[in-house]
Amino acid sequence: MLKKRFHIDRKIICAALLLVALIPVVLAVIATLRHWVPLPYWDEWFSPGTLLISYAKGTLTFSDFFLQHNESRKAFPCLLYITLTKLHGWDVRDAMVVTLLEVTAICGLLLWLFLRTKGATTITALVAFAVTTFLCFSPVQYDNFLWGLLFELFFPGLATILVAVVNLSKFRFGIKTIINVVVALVATYTFTNGMLLWMLGVPLPAAQESASKRARLLWYLIFALVGVAAILAYFLDYKRPPSHPPFQFGILQLAHYMILWVGGYFNAAPLPPFGVGVVVLILSIIVLANAITLLIRGANWRHFYPWFLISAYAFSSGLITASGRVGFGVEQALSNRYAAVSLFVYLGLVGTTFALYCYDQDGAVARRRWWIIGVGIAVIALAVPAWAFCFRAGQQLVVRTAQRNARLLCALEWMDVFPTNPDLKLILPYPNVLRTRAHALAGAGLLRCHLVSGRLVGQLKESGPSTDLSHGRIEEATIRDKSLITSGWIWLSNKRSDCVLIALRKPTGQLDLLSVIAPVIARPDIERHYGNKEMKASGFWSRAPILMPAQGLIEAWAVDTTSEVAWPLAGAWRLPPYP
Repeated sequence: MLKKRFHIDRKIICAALLLVALIPVVLAVIATLRHWVPLPYWDEWFSPGTLLISYAKGTLTFSDFFLQHNESRKAFPCLLYITLTKLHGWDVRDAMVVTLLEVTAICGLLLWLFLRTKGATTITALVAFAVTTFLCFSPVQYDNFLWGLLFELFFPGLATILVAVVNLSKFRFGIKTIINVVVALVATYTFTNGMLLWMLGVPLPAAQESASKRARLLWYLIFALVGVAAILAYFLDYKRPPSHPPFQFGILQLAHYMILWVGGYFNAAPLPPFGVGVVVLILSIIVLANAITLLIRGANWRHFYPWFLISAYAFSSGLITASGRVGFGVEQALSNRYAAVSLFVYLGLVGTTFALYCYDQDGAVARRRWWIIGVGIAVIALAVPAWAFCFRAGQQLVVRTAQRNARLLCALEWMDVFPTNPDLKLILPYPNVLRTRAHALAGAGLLRCHLVSGRLVGQLKESGPSTDLSHGRIEEATIRDKSLITSGWIWLSNKRSDCVLIALRKPTGQLDLLSVIAPVIARPDIERHYGNKEMKASGFWSRAPILMPAQGLIEAWAVDTTSEVAWPLAGAWRLPPYP
């Protein structure tokens, strides 16, 4: 009876641990779905933008897939972009979904490695899995999940874990070689550090390998030849980006950059990134040294192999990044973008610690496990409040990112009738390039937004100010430091108003466009005040430059850009006489 009760209790514990492990996954997915915007941003206008323009014009060639972008040749991401674009146009949110699926696959493969570790139980594996999901779906990644091309940065790390899984499998040696060649090739032509897979992805024989030494040597030769050919082809006509600083190898600078690169994973926490980086690196050195000591004493290399591989990938990528980017300044190491790679330092640390805990082939196992449990509890006690603080900061960051992207999407849609909008340079610093590329994609029906025509502005010039509150209201319009500060609200209903246009109507009747923004601020106070339960109120706030002296009326319209229909807002403000 007691045995049956324990069995049931263990199932409950496993179910509880699995639910805990899914919490950060659900939170990250919700944050992404709530805040994503179909706006191609910065580098996306070049990659995959250049490729998609060739596709739109019907001039796409094989060489277009291998065009260099910064240090990378993104042949396989380009294949994915073309496939998704053929399905329903260029929507960067598709790539965001790919990123989420990649990170989920990383967690799933790591769970498989935890479960197959000798000495592991289902409960200990699920504890390690929960730690893994809280790391992989950490709030520091939320902003990365909102940028479509970030799946490219995650892929080499995913490929490293996949290689570890393949090398630990019972596949025949030839099958392992073929799989690893394909994985390394895809990683190389996805992101620059994918080339590390030609060193890390060397196929390894199974414990009971059936292939002869001669056959293995032949397969090794094939792996090496394909790797050399792939790398030589990669650097054919390669040009180092002129904006990047030269490689630097000063030990102190590299060490400082590397520490910040690792510690930046919890940059939003009230802990100094430098201190976090030092602690994590010291812990990594300790656990790796212990694992190497056990290997020297005769431990099976397969027990620690996947975690050594992940750690080698992480530290190699970090050193390459540091040597190539330290010229920008060590503070650049704190960029959220690098969290897609520095994540694997933490995964290697967790995996190696787990393997040490499960190793039970020497007499010091009990003492070692108590040390691991004690240190683990201390680290978790510090990490939980740090994660919670990062979660709050991550939520605030994605809200700001979503508001910015929604505003920039409005700027993109209005770029033909409002070409002087300063927000256009935030989408891409080259507005003329942006305009040319957007028109080429929109003409082919590939751009997931509608470019507003001048016809709508012509209609607005003929209309006058409104006192009707049924569409919304301007609450304030003041000039401060040669900028116009405007705020107000609109009703969101079946009209599908997706932006607010703010303009100055001069005494001559001329209409000067000042700002176009997305109404994304919740206004429950307006709903309560007017007692309207059927419609939601959404607020807006804008700061736009204005030429002085300025005279006339500040007017605003709620606009459905797709249908090119505008509704005037009440409360037009007359600017006071300029002193």
